[in-house]
Amino acid sequence: MTTTAQVVALIEKQGEAFEAFKGKYDTALDETNTKVAALLVGGGAAEAANDNGSVIAAKTALGDFVKTGSTAKLEALAPKSAMTVGVDEDGGFVAPAQLDAQILHAQRDLSPFRRLARTVTTRANTYQIPFNLGGTTSGWVGETAGRPQTDTSKLTLLEFPAGEIYANPAVSQRILDDALVNIADFVINEIAVEFDAQESAAFWSGDGVNKPKGLLTYDTSDAADATRPFGTIQTVVSGNAAGLAVEGIIDLVYSLKAGYRRNGRFLANSRTLAALAKLKDGEGRPLLQPAIAEGIPATLLGHAIEADEGLPDIGANSTPLAFADWNSAYLINDRMGVRLLRDPYSAKPYVLFYTTKRVGGGLLDSNAIKLLKIASS
Repeated sequence: MTTTAQVVALIEKQGEAFEAFKGKYDTALDETNTKVAALLVGGGAAEAANDNGSVIAAKTALGDFVKTGSTAKLEALAPKSAMTVGVDEDGGFVAPAQLDAQILHAQRDLSPFRRLARTVTTRANTYQIPFNLGGTTSGWVGETAGRPQTDTSKLTLLEFPAGEIYANPAVSQRILDDALVNIADFVINEIAVEFDAQESAAFWSGDGVNKPKGLLTYDTSDAADATRPFGTIQTVVSGNAAGLAVEGIIDLVYSLKAGYRRNGRFLANSRTLAALAKLKDGEGRPLLQPAIAEGIPATLLGHAIEADEGLPDIGANSTPLAFADWNSAYLINDRMGVRLLRDPYSAKPYVLFYTTKRVGGGLLDSNAIKLLKIASS
């Protein structure tokens, strides 16, 4: 007969075995997460990949393709079945994952919107995510009181279809022949600048047809969160065509719930920033505090503020200032894979590099963003 002591001993051994397994699993998971994070976060991609020379190899292969049109080195980086590098029927190729990440990193440096918003990378043309609108209820009861059924959460399905964006930079054949520049870096930077210009406009003003749906195209209302329909952005009306009002900016900040406000950040175009720099509080102190060091943004009412030229100028009925927890407010869907087609024929003596990627985007949580709207008069 099995004694209680034997059962306890068996349970203890089982626990020891589980802890040993868990320790090995956690170590392996930590190592994997570290590598993945390094590949996904900006410059870390280059550092992590450089451990085995993959970024250098990818740049070398891209440079060879750009200069000569040869895809041999690109195909050698990975088998086509891996879907990271592959030559299509038109003679282009899917950029190596390392260079794809570098293009996105360059865009984050150029565009504060892309850097601040939530970004997902998918293999599908449409990204879907269920969003909880709330609605779950609860209550207090005594020890022996009944527990009546409570209401459940209300869910809605948000969709973010991807449209196609392209760039078509040109390089003279002489530069390619003489290798006067780092060809891979040149192509990456040219593509990043072109994509940034197109995306920045779409994230604010895109109509959602073959492009992201811009924030300024959504319905707006001056109603508070509790009464405003989901998907409608709240506007705080203040100021006039002649300028901004300090009180309105304060109202804008505190119209955002505390949970979002902790991560709140302003965006405005350069002309609005100039107007903000001239505003003073009741004690005569500048409302806009300049950056204290390189890489640290200026602050407005204690919150960081950055320039984004996609927002309109100050004017009657315009919305020149946005305040949001951007990671909660807007989602960008990057469909994995940047395609590059080398075209030495259409614009001689230049070689064109027709590059495409698929990007979608739209409002994620309408409670996470507020717009300052200038009064009509």
